[in-house]
Amino acid sequence: MPDNSIIQATSVALFDDERVLLILRGREPLKGLWSLPGGRVEAGETHEQAAIREILEETGLRVSNLMFVQEFIPFHMKDGVKIESNFRLEVFTSLHFSENLRAGDDAEDARWVAMSELASLPLTPQAEVIIARAHGVILTQS
Repeated sequence: MPDNSIIQATSVALFDDERVLLILRGREPLKGLWSLPGGRVEAGETHEQAAIREILEETGLRVSNLMFVQEFIPFHMKDGVKIESNFRLEVFTSLHFSENLRAGDDAEDARWVAMSELASLPLTPQAEVIIARAHGVILTQS
């Protein structure tokens, strides 16, 4: 029997040369932090379907041909102790997406950010690690 306390979610890492698409979270959890677009999987959806829906809602981009990057359980550190969240996140990437970027739904902003600028932004926990792994998947496909 599945653990109902685990929230299924998805995220999508898109790249334009050495830039990654990020959204500024407009709602909790993690409001005010930059993140990859994504969100919860709704009843009856696969993770891939949720990824396609979420990226359209948050950025206006249509994406296809998703490639799986990794399954991830977000965590943070408190007093030297790793505390896992109740989210189970599947991360995808793609080389195929439209070009009509706009922030929408719960994204306060959406923009292409140079990979070299990531360290200067307030990012969601482990975002840089996930972005690097997704970028590696893209580089093997290019």
